[in-house]
Amino acid sequence: MRGSYTETAWSAVAGRVAFAFALGAVVFAEFFHTRRLFASTHVAHFAGFYLLAFASAAAAKRIPLLTLGCFIAAFAVLLELIRTATWLPLSTSYLDWIGDMAGIIAALAPMLLQKIRLSFENDPVA
Repeated sequence: MRGSYTETAWSAVAGRVAFAFALGAVVFAEFFHTRRLFASTHVAHFAGFYLLAFASAAAAKRIPLLTLGCFIAAFAVLLELIRTATWLPLSTSYLDWIGDMAGIIAALAPMLLQKIRLSFENDPVA
């Protein structure tokens, strides 16, 4: 049935587990550097926040996408501010934050565009 959402459905539970995993992975990668998977830290920021935004959209189906994107963007700003103020020897750059925002937009924009396209299906002019 289209539009229904059960809180305990396997997809809802899997979305929440994916969100928790992605959130933990982003926080771990933000503060504890291990061997690099990507050549650039900016690409790593993009990939991490892409996965976090995607998992957040799966876990929080009732939150509007723009609101969800703003929450994740605020989380990215908070992480970057904490990295700047911490005593750990972490290098920070505004390009890391741009990579975070690009990952969020890349994950949520196709979903938002799909919602817009679906709203045109019921167009009385066509």
